[in-house]
Formats: sequence, structure tokens, C-alpha cells
Amino acid sequence: MKKILILSRYSNLAASSRQRFHLFEKTLNDEGYLLTYKPLFSDDYIAKIFCAKQPGKLDIILAYVRRFWVIATSSHFDYIWLQYEAFPYLPSIFEKILPIFNKRIVCDYDDAIFHKYDDWGNWFVKKLLGNKLDTVLIHADHVICGNAYIQKWADRINLTTTIIPTIVDSQQYEKNFFHSTDPLTLGWIGSPATWCYMEPYIDFLSELSLKYKFNVLIIGSGHSGQLSERFRFREWSEQREVQDIHEMDIGIMPLPDDKWAQGKCGYKLIQYMAASIPVIASPVGMNSIIVEHGLNGFLASTQAEWELAICNLITQPEIRKKMGIEASNTVKSRYSLQSQSKTIANIFHSLVN
Repeated sequence: MKKILILSRYSNLAASSRQRFHLFEKTLNDEGYLLTYKPLFSDDYIAKIFCAKQPGKLDIILAYVRRFWVIATSSHFDYIWLQYEAFPYLPSIFEKILPIFNKRIVCDYDDAIFHKYDDWGNWFVKKLLGNKLDTVLIHADHVICGNAYIQKWADRINLTTTIIPTIVDSQQYEKNFFHSTDPLTLGWIGSPATWCYMEPYIDFLSELSLKYKFNVLIIGSGHSGQLSERFRFREWSEQREVQDIHEMDIGIMPLPDDKWAQGKCGYKLIQYMAASIPVIASPVGMNSIIVEHGLNGFLASTQAEWELAICNLITQPEIRKKMGIEASNTVKSRYSLQSQSKTIANIFHSLVN
């Protein structure tokens, strides 16, 4: 079997690692590839991040030393599958270490991670790191992009790119019932890092939850305070993630219209929709592609548009059910493991040839 070394930033505790790498493991195994995972940061590191704690400097230094050693001993692998970059926040000279030891590199980007460097507020950091990821792209045999915004950025340097959206195993999300309990539940799932996108909507949703008599379920925000009797906060758990989503009747994904949001791949929308849940989302980046307004969900910019969308879905169960079915069909056809398996396998087959 051909051996692939996966250099991800985090382990499968992070959604980006689960959905971009681990989910394809069986597919690639069946195609003759053996995957080995070597994340940069430990589970303890990411656990601290989820709890909004600051990881220790020694932990970070040791992570970089381990990464260097993994790269220095990587020559026996047939391919390197690299997430983002080898050494985050270090100058581009460090990215040249990887191709010294292994030249067959596939890069994967599911976020506009490049804006952390080229759009940084500090001019010195911009000067030092602004173009560091160009070095990664130059040495890549293939670049996998989560959406067209990221692909456009990658194509400046490397034209061997393929869009593979963030996906789910749609079979794991299927449910055999139409949720119609009273009161209905509007839900959001994310992480402490993305909770900032929800915060501007909290007071607004609190008022609407009382007006239209629905509950709000928040998963993985890192927030534990009591906002109102209508809000429930729950820690994220991989074991009960799908079960938590099944408790929702409507899924939401607000985003600001900025560069970072343009690079988002709409993962939470895809999760909701895979479970036959209609969605409401800000018309930003990938959201506007995933959500077909009025068919599988609603796009909303202003508070008036958000309220109208929520009102329609809360008060009209037939629309909610119809949109839920369309949402599930959308995921199965474009954003599922089943729809993208052939594409990922073909990328590695092309490198063999």
C-alpha cells in the first residue's frame, strides 16, 4: 500500500481534521493508501483552546520540535498531506524544510488562513509573514481548496488545484422523523473561536424567542452563563453531536461580511442540512452557494430579514418540512462523503501516474 503522512494542525478533536482527513480514511484505504496522522498540537492543547485557556509556551515549543522530527524522518512516506502549513507563525524559510525530506506534497485549505498573515494589523508581521504561504504553494504537487475563494488565492501560485468542500457522512445524520414538538428549537453549533459570530445576535434572538415562543440550543460555544429561560447551552461532544443536532428544528449560521468569513466552508450549515433541518444564514461566501434561498433555507442580512425567515419557519411546518427535505438532498448530492470520495481518490491516483 502507498503510505500517506497527514500533517494536520490538530487531532480529530477538531472538526477540520475530522472532516478533511479522517472522514476519507476508509475510502483511501480501499484505494490502496495507508494513512498515518501526526498532528502538530496535542489533544491537551486543543482542550485548553476549547476551554478558552492559554496553552503553555513549553507545550508550543515541544510541538514544533516534534513536527520538525516527524518531517526529518518522513522520507519513507509516499506522500505528505499537509494542512495549511508545516510551521504556523514562523517565517517562510521554515516551510522549505518539508520538501527537503519529502517532495510529494498535497496541501489542504478549508479556511482563509492566509488572511492571518496578509491582513494582520501589525505591519512588521505583514512584512515578515504576509507571503509565507506562497512558499507552501510553490512546493505542492496539488492543492485541495474548500471553496472558490480559497482556490482563487491558491491559483496565483499553483494551478494544480481542486475544490473539495467540507463534507459529512450524510448517512450518519439521517433521521426517520419530522421534528414537530412544541416549542420548536432554533440551534447553533460551533466552538469558542466562532462564538463571536453569534454574540451580536443574542439580544435579538432573545426577544424573538419570547415573541414566537421557541427555544435556542447552543452547542460548543464555551459559554455557560444563563441568558434567558429560552436558551440552553451545552458542551460539544463528538459522541452526541448528531443527537444534539437532531434536537434542532432550524439551524442558523450568522457571519460578518469580512475576508475571513469569505473563506469559511459552511460546515455547520452542512451538518444541519444533512439532518433534514432548514437553515438561515448570512449571505457571505460559501453560505450563498450552499443555501438556495427559498428552497433549502433562507439567506438573511438585516434583522428584519432574519425575523421574517424565523417567523416563516416557526409558523409554517409545511415549509419547514419541505425545506428540510431539499436541504438533505443538497448535502447528499454535493457535500457528502459519498459524493466526494471519488474526487479525493483521483487526486492521489494522479500523483502516482
